[in-house]
Amino acid sequence: QSALAGQVALERADLALSQDRLDDAMALLEAVLEDAPSPGLLRTALVQQASLADPSLRPIIASYFGDTREELRLWHLERGLERNPSSAVLHYLLGRRLTQVGAPREALPHLGRALSIGLPEPLRNEAWRVVLEANYLAGDCAGVRTEASGLPDLGPAFRSARDGWIARCDFEEKAFDGPLVPRNAFR
Repeated sequence: QSALAGQVALERADLALSQDRLDDAMALLEAVLEDAPSPGLLRTALVQQASLADPSLRPIIASYFGDTREELRLWHLERGLERNPSSAVLHYLLGRRLTQVGAPREALPHLGRALSIGLPEPLRNEAWRVVLEANYLAGDCAGVRTEASGLPDLGPAFRSARDGWIARCDFEEKAFDGPLVPRNAFR
């Protein structure tokens, strides 16, 4: 039930944001952060809080969450970064989405920039997880190992995910002489 309550609180916060009731939106987001119903809801609440902290991000993040068309979601983030190139949250969102839509090489610079600028801990941990995934999906097992070796201990779940990416690289290098990633026709 806490996950459902968190989702409802996020929806209510979205509604409050759309009506410019910023104090109400912040209170609802704080409630989500206090309850921490799930990692995804926690990260969404943190991103929404960033839009409250920086009014220039508010329409960009609202468009990102509000548009269901993937190409436009990416476009909103790109346009937002043109106006806000030092926004760690926008770099994080773009890097995460690019990884999810099959563009891991393009995602890595954005994830690296987000991490170098600085993110709240839950977003930072997710960014590191996505960096490992993007390196693997890009066929860069050396990148997976390099990034994994320099990471702080982020808990047992993260250690398991990190070790999983390394094990995949080890297996594919042993069994197939390299990672199993699609080759680009023009590479």
